[in-house]
Amino acid sequence: YVAETVCSPRVVVVNGDPVYLEGSSNMPTFTNEVKRLMRKRGLTGTDLCKRILMDRRLWSKLTADVEYQPSKETAVAICIALRLTVEQADELLQCADYTLSETRKQDVVMRYFLENGIYDVDVINDMLYRFGLRCIGTKVRE
Repeated sequence: YVAETVCSPRVVVVNGDPVYLEGSSNMPTFTNEVKRLMRKRGLTGTDLCKRILMDRRLWSKLTADVEYQPSKETAVAICIALRLTVEQADELLQCADYTLSETRKQDVVMRYFLENGIYDVDVINDMLYRFGLRCIGTKVRE
């Protein structure tokens, strides 16, 4: 039995247990899923970086190492750049072992923007700043 879903590699079930097929391109990493979503949306790394004010060096780290673990803030910012729904964002964040908390203020604000399809980094950062929260993007000037 082979199953394939968002952020799941090709899986073979053996004796009721999932077994991942070998090969890093199939592994359920955050980086692999971001690359897949970018291809699907016709985005380049430059497009993504511009959308969330991400430094190209951080993007290079993310794409050079399939096992790279971004910070939660970076992972959520990438969800914004990819213009994901909240459900899609939850699935992508799971690839990096993150979730959007319903009690952490930063997560609640980011969930609001995802739920309402608001992806403008200036609008998002304005709201984050008003709440005294950290703005998204590594190129944001304080």
